[in-house]
Amino acid sequence: MNLKNNMFICLSIMILESVYGSINVTNQVDNDHRIRNFAFAGPYKSDINMDSLSNVISQDKFSYEEPLTVGSIKVVWQGFTATGAQAEHNIWQVYPNIKLDESIIASAKVYSDENQEVILRTIAGNSISELWVNGTLSFSSSDPLYDKNTRIKLIKGPNLVLLKMISLGEPWFRLHFIPESRAEITGTIKDGNGKPIPFANVNIVESDGYEWFNTMTDDKGVFEQIIFPVNEKSMYHLYASDSDKKKSYKKIKKIIKGQRIKIDEIVGYRSKIKGTILTPDGIGKQFGIAVQVVGLDKKGNETDFKQVRYSDKEGGFEFDNLPEMNFHMRLHGKDDFIYFLDKKNKKRVFELSEKGESYDNIEIRIPTLAKGTWDKMGYIDGVLSDYSPSNYIDKENNIWIGTWTGVTVYDGQETFSLNSDDGLPKYPIWDVIQDKNNNIWLSSGDDATGEGGLVLLENNQIKKVYTMSDGLGGDNCGKLSQSLNGDILIGGNGGFQIYNGESFEVYNYRDGLTNGFVRAFFVEGNSIWIGTQDGLVYYNGKKFKVYNEDDGLPNKNIYTIKKGPNGKIWIGTQNGLAIYDGTSFKTLYRKDGLRSNNIQDIYFDDNGNALIATWFGLNLYNGKTFVLLHPMTLGYEFGLDRAMSISKSKDGIYWISDFSGSGIVKYDPRSIINITKSDKFPDARTIEMMVDKNNNLWVATEGEGLVQIVNESINNIITIKDGLRSNMILDIDIDQYDNIWLATPSGLSKYDGRKITNYTTKDGLPTDYIDAIFIDDNGIKWLITQKGLVRFNGVDVEVFNEKHGLFVNRDVVNQSAVRAMYIEGGVDNKLVLGFHNIGISVFNGRDFINYDIDDGLVDLRIRGVDFDSDGNIWVGTEGSGVFMFDGQTFKRFTTKDGLTNDEIFHLFVDDFDKVWVGTWGGGVGFYDGEVWGSLDSRDGLIGNTISALTSSGGNTYYFAGQSVSNGISKYMPSKTSGITQIKNVITSTKKYIYNDDMATPNSITGNRISFTVSASNYNTHKDKQQFRFRIKEIDKAWSATTTNPVFEWVPEKAGDFHFEVQSVDRDLNYSAPVNVPFRVKYPWYKESSTAIPFWGFILLIIGFAGYSTKKYSNQRSYTLFLKEQAQKKDREVRKNLEEKNAELLESQKAAEAANEAKSTFLANMSHELRTPLNAIIGYSEMLIEDAEDENEDFIPDLDKINNSGKHLLGLINDILDLSKVESGKMELYLENFELKKVISEIESTIKPLVEKNNNTLSIDYESGESFMKADVTKIRQILLNLLSNSAKFTKEGSISVKVSDSNQKKDAIDFTITDTGIGMSSDQVEKVFQPFTQADEKTTRKFGGTGLGLTITKMFAEMMGGSIEIESEEGKGTTFTVTIPLNVIDQSNEGVDLKEEVSKDAGYTILVIDDDDNAQDMMRKFLEKQDFTILQAKTGEDGLKLAAQYMPDAITLDVMMPEMDGWEVLAALQANEKTKNIPVIMLTMANEPDIGYSLGATDYLTKPVNWEELSTILKRHQIESDSQSILIVEDDETTRDMLRKSLETNEYKVRSAVNGKEALEKIQSSKPGLILLDLMMPEMDGFEFAERLRENKEWLDIPVVVITAKDLTKEDHARLKGNVEAIMQKGSYSKGELLSEVSERIKKITEG
Repeated sequence: MNLKNNMFICLSIMILESVYGSINVTNQVDNDHRIRNFAFAGPYKSDINMDSLSNVISQDKFSYEEPLTVGSIKVVWQGFTATGAQAEHNIWQVYPNIKLDESIIASAKVYSDENQEVILRTIAGNSISELWVNGTLSFSSSDPLYDKNTRIKLIKGPNLVLLKMISLGEPWFRLHFIPESRAEITGTIKDGNGKPIPFANVNIVESDGYEWFNTMTDDKGVFEQIIFPVNEKSMYHLYASDSDKKKSYKKIKKIIKGQRIKIDEIVGYRSKIKGTILTPDGIGKQFGIAVQVVGLDKKGNETDFKQVRYSDKEGGFEFDNLPEMNFHMRLHGKDDFIYFLDKKNKKRVFELSEKGESYDNIEIRIPTLAKGTWDKMGYIDGVLSDYSPSNYIDKENNIWIGTWTGVTVYDGQETFSLNSDDGLPKYPIWDVIQDKNNNIWLSSGDDATGEGGLVLLENNQIKKVYTMSDGLGGDNCGKLSQSLNGDILIGGNGGFQIYNGESFEVYNYRDGLTNGFVRAFFVEGNSIWIGTQDGLVYYNGKKFKVYNEDDGLPNKNIYTIKKGPNGKIWIGTQNGLAIYDGTSFKTLYRKDGLRSNNIQDIYFDDNGNALIATWFGLNLYNGKTFVLLHPMTLGYEFGLDRAMSISKSKDGIYWISDFSGSGIVKYDPRSIINITKSDKFPDARTIEMMVDKNNNLWVATEGEGLVQIVNESINNIITIKDGLRSNMILDIDIDQYDNIWLATPSGLSKYDGRKITNYTTKDGLPTDYIDAIFIDDNGIKWLITQKGLVRFNGVDVEVFNEKHGLFVNRDVVNQSAVRAMYIEGGVDNKLVLGFHNIGISVFNGRDFINYDIDDGLVDLRIRGVDFDSDGNIWVGTEGSGVFMFDGQTFKRFTTKDGLTNDEIFHLFVDDFDKVWVGTWGGGVGFYDGEVWGSLDSRDGLIGNTISALTSSGGNTYYFAGQSVSNGISKYMPSKTSGITQIKNVITSTKKYIYNDDMATPNSITGNRISFTVSASNYNTHKDKQQFRFRIKEIDKAWSATTTNPVFEWVPEKAGDFHFEVQSVDRDLNYSAPVNVPFRVKYPWYKESSTAIPFWGFILLIIGFAGYSTKKYSNQRSYTLFLKEQAQKKDREVRKNLEEKNAELLESQKAAEAANEAKSTFLANMSHELRTPLNAIIGYSEMLIEDAEDENEDFIPDLDKINNSGKHLLGLINDILDLSKVESGKMELYLENFELKKVISEIESTIKPLVEKNNNTLSIDYESGESFMKADVTKIRQILLNLLSNSAKFTKEGSISVKVSDSNQKKDAIDFTITDTGIGMSSDQVEKVFQPFTQADEKTTRKFGGTGLGLTITKMFAEMMGGSIEIESEEGKGTTFTVTIPLNVIDQSNEGVDLKEEVSKDAGYTILVIDDDDNAQDMMRKFLEKQDFTILQAKTGEDGLKLAAQYMPDAITLDVMMPEMDGWEVLAALQANEKTKNIPVIMLTMANEPDIGYSLGATDYLTKPVNWEELSTILKRHQIESDSQSILIVEDDETTRDMLRKSLETNEYKVRSAVNGKEALEKIQSSKPGLILLDLMMPEMDGFEFAERLRENKEWLDIPVVVITAKDLTKEDHARLKGNVEAIMQKGSYSKGELLSEVSERIKKITEG
């Protein structure tokens, strides 16, 4: 434009301004296509004639300064200028009271340099709009084609623009006229046959990738794209694609302003670059790796053309439709780019041309880039919603989580929430801040409705919700901040709002603040950066300066503003990241490596790296490369796809709000980092580790050599190929020159970083087998060998052995299952040697002092030794925990002291005297001299069995996983403690919520007072958070640590006290103590001010009462004398009767003693005969298994031994059963069971025997009954006896079992067994049920047997009120029909209370104590549906009797009952040793859980009862466990040994005890996962043991399986009820059955 034209434009604008007055409505379309200046009028309820209005405004003398009338409407103008990037006009902020359907008029003058056709781009929100240009209707939002390119003719000079908007809510608009300097590209997209493709995607991209122009073809395959502004210095690229992934590419070399271009493109399958990102082992698929291609110019230099793809869940990536040019490909690494190299180790060049070359199956292996541990909290964890847009960490380190439906506060222990029910607005919480007065502010709002508000909280309660009625600019509130002087800054649809504590100051569109919708703040001194929906604004306290895309911003929509470590301002937008240095903006996009261009938040870590929250995850940006931080990159199953807000708690944990359904996501980037097999760590156990002076980690492995780890990556693996004597490295140490010394079975090796030097017997060593090594401060190498302790200085060798006092029996180590020797050095140049199964030896340089069991080291299974700086020796054992030896005594630490597991695998003492132990299954334990801490897989540890530990400087620790978790965990503990809070104080009369305004709590002596605390240690699993307490005036020392956040105390004396608490986190950081004062008084009757008047009055009453009753006492004395004479005569008569009764009683006792003697004989016989047979059968089975692997010639003979033992056992069982039946000692044990399941079990048992003679077996279940009540053991024995006979006497035939409802007897079941065997004659049938009789002698000789089986079968059937019938025909087969009642009644127990019978037979019994009939009935119906057995009592007294008599599994107890209420009943239950451990669930109308819990209630429900909640509580009290060790309690050594070997063969860990007393002691030291229990034992038998076991609450979850030779009576069953899981008869089970039972119990434990 020449000077003449410029002068003309300026003059024209001056004339226009003089005409239109101070209201500026003029716009110059050729300088700025955005129409910024408008005059507005309204709002109007009635319509306005736009033609008339246009005519008036078009008149020469028209002025916007003066009102005008159009029809009946008076028009008054206001002028406004849109300063934003897109010149958005916020009508709602001009007219905040506008109502639905009211209209607004906007007018502008648009100046054009010449006659031209412009493209109209208008967007109008929340309105119906119409646009007139020069009196002609040019656009209507009701037009179905309104979104197309509307072309408008402008005349040279001023053009009148009128816009009418009818409000639908909060109206806004922007109006752009794209001038003819634009470029237009049109064309057709066709397929390979030349056919146009409708609705194909067309993208035109500027070379630098900053500007994308997207469109689609119409239904005829034609597209039109406007390019504006045109960058004549840049290249453009056109990409097209159809729905079949066919694509095309065309380079548009240069576009000139005003150019019109036509392009026709044919799509096809284009060249691509495709591959997979794998872990170093080539197995793991790497998700979320940024793969980038960079275009090359003709000289091979990298250009600005870049594209990025992120690898998917399968590690795959694909670039397609790339331009025809050459590319480099690189990955965004942790520190720098990782280029894909060719075979010459140079950057590989990918050549793409029009020929369509493709590069498929590219495989790239890299280590995992972002490690750490992830977790999340959502709805099921107590957060209000799984959708969270915001979070904030307050001064107390509490996490405030803004959610879709309210706010949740998490203090490390529990959550507290507020939502619309509590008075919050019903919309999402977009931001949370804490002001200088510690008040919390929340912003809430909804873009669609404009509703919401600003919320003020005090003491976590809503104090005020501010809205427009209080002065807010708008109710839809968003971003919050705080100015330097403490004013609250509020964003949202109301603009930039400042609250000073009394009133609101509002700045918005009217004040020049772009479109007035604020999304972000950053306070910099007295100035404020403001992010809006239409640009970035800098406010210096006086005026606004706006930055937009013309200034270099990537997008107008600003979401976050932060200041970087270098002082630069970082701006996250809807389409990229900008960094402002005060002069210009640097921009970063997805092509540069961002996961998404939508940037929601930015947080800078301690190293100056930026964590960038995007709508597709979290990026870590180091200034060069982008690494994705996402749970799925480490194999977690939850996502982080809408990262919205980032905070960091004091312990270094990042909290990321996720709006895609993961709630609040927790990321710990440094505490634990794992190096696994996917990082190429060898698949071998780690024996030992050491760290050199350069912080390199050296790992000695079992069979894979020496591994060097540098910066969490495998740097080198040194093996035999490199000169090692053996890949089996037994120990490692590092000398003062950083040489690595290795103990191996083949000699001693030294690695100096370049070469390996080996030392063997040839160099003077007494043996090549070196078990362990320690290098002292003088560089002397001390070696443990079978020859003794070896001193080696590199040349000379000196051996110290038993001559110097070393243990003599060192060969025990070689003979044990574990060959383990250990050596460490300590103060005064002492050495300590540990020998597995022998003890420890302390060497002073001359001789040894040995320590073993006799010295107090009660467990010799040594698994590690070390010294602390005080010279104490620490010893780890394989089952008895850790011992500290001070030179005099051994002090023991176990799980009771906080040790994570008593089974120690490795032990290590660091430079700060902290003791570290790796355990079998319990992770890592560590001790600081006061408290034990722990780490396990819940913390991110590589596994829970840890074979080695070491540290580097006390700041970094390394733990080696064992077995399936081979690898290394790097652990860097936090040094920052969390904040401990006292939440409430509860006395007998009041609950005090702890805050600054809380009154001093008051309590009474003798009454319980409780304190509830919390600790915000977020690196600590809730189950590991420890506390210690004290009453300062009572205790100087702290209590032992506990994980219980509630401390209870019953004061005995009155006075003023202080409760003090301190928290200890996972890393053993101790918080600052916090305390609360409280006051204790004596009861009123002990306080002098109230007691003296009261007791004086009582004495006065007593004196008067004594005088009044004296005469009455004299009269009563004579009456009592006469009564006493009558009672004397009555006693004489009663005495004679008692003497007669005593004689009868003695006779009865003698008879019972004789009967008992017979019973004892039978029991002892069964035990004495079955026990040795159990061993014979068991050992023969084990020998058969061994023979299968070694020498099969022995198998036939061993089978004969096994079969003979089983035959003899069967004979003994039959004789004993017969004798018990005949003597009346055989009892029924009735229970409800599923009949079909029992039949199925019998089928599995008998099938092998049936098939032995090539028979077939069929089962026909026709009964309509599912359950039966009978003695299930005897049912099994009956059917197995009959089926065994059929299988024995049938060859190559068929055997069938039919179960049906009986036709002969009502409510009975018929069991019909039919075979096609040899059959019987009528004479044989008559004597078949006689004892010791078979059909004939030939049968006995041919088939064997005792002749007792059918006799016992008949007796069992008749005992249960049933019968047995037989039909047989010689040569054709036999049919037995056994009929048993559906509900068997034990005739020997007639008259027994039905409740007693039910309670003994049932699996899980509930006692309901409630005086209300309706409540009793409802409870019974509900619980019976849950398959519980019910006992009922209407009074507390009856309930106590039933509880003591039947010992139910749980009690539901009503509180409000006459005579004896629920609290009294509960107290009585707790006072009774027998009933005190029964879980009690309180049911009451009153909500008084604290009283119930203080009295010992297990759970608490209020009426009306929530049945689902009750069901959940009852399930919670059923047994759970997670251990897999097995304890055998058996006095017979042979049986004990046989069981141990059977179990250990199958890799179970086994311990044993010879009686119940010893077993209890062993459980005290280490809790097993399962107990196998014999009943007949000395000192303490199995019955007493089972009862004593269940008295300890901590042992209730240990399952017990009884294995006994004793025939159990009903009383025996009753004693065992509830105490054992299963009963197995000695000799009646095979090894396979035993292992199956144990395996099933272990499975239940692990799944529980």
